[in-house]
Amino acid sequence: MKPRANAPIHPRKSGRPSRKDAELLSAHIVTCAARLFMRDGYAGVAVENVAVTAGVGKNTIYRRYASKSDLFQAVVDHQIRKLLPPPNELAENSDLATGLRRVAVSLVEAALNPETTALQRLIIAEAERFPEISAICLERAYQPAIAIARTVLERTAPPGTAPTLMDFAAEQFVAGVAYGPHLHALLGHRALGSGEDLSRYVERVLSLFLAGWQAVSGSA
Repeated sequence: MKPRANAPIHPRKSGRPSRKDAELLSAHIVTCAARLFMRDGYAGVAVENVAVTAGVGKNTIYRRYASKSDLFQAVVDHQIRKLLPPPNELAENSDLATGLRRVAVSLVEAALNPETTALQRLIIAEAERFPEISAICLERAYQPAIAIARTVLERTAPPGTAPTLMDFAAEQFVAGVAYGPHLHALLGHRALGSGEDLSRYVERVLSLFLAGWQAVSGSA
């Protein structure tokens, strides 16, 4: 029998595991899965590989994630939770510029994260063969980023601002902030090498966006 790569995070106990132990085990499985996906690609990873690496049985994984795509979705969700604060946290007690600045910094830092880059390269390379992973990326990563920006706009927009305008503006804000740094990272070029570079970049994008948003929405 092939030895397992990693032991479980806790020795197996008799009886039903506590909620905390179950959550820790789920996090351990997701961490192991993320490492394998980033190293071997989506096609190159089977649930059996994750089970061996995590030091658990296949059934332990299938009780939590019904398929490999569900497991991949859990990996993406974990990355989003780790890198992007909840929308209310970014928008709370802030004016429009301050709220959008917080969002922009979070998005750029997320775009430059090496794990984000690895996952995006995987998705780009294999999305045509496995369309479910591109759907996961759009639904669980791209749309939440837009929702965060929209939350800030909605809290500060003048009464009567059309929801469709806020939707479009939020999408353009996310694209304007994250696309350039993200593309450079995908190509192996870290354009924003320091905190000062990041701050200058964010301020330039924010200034341009606010000028356009104020012109079309009538906000001050």
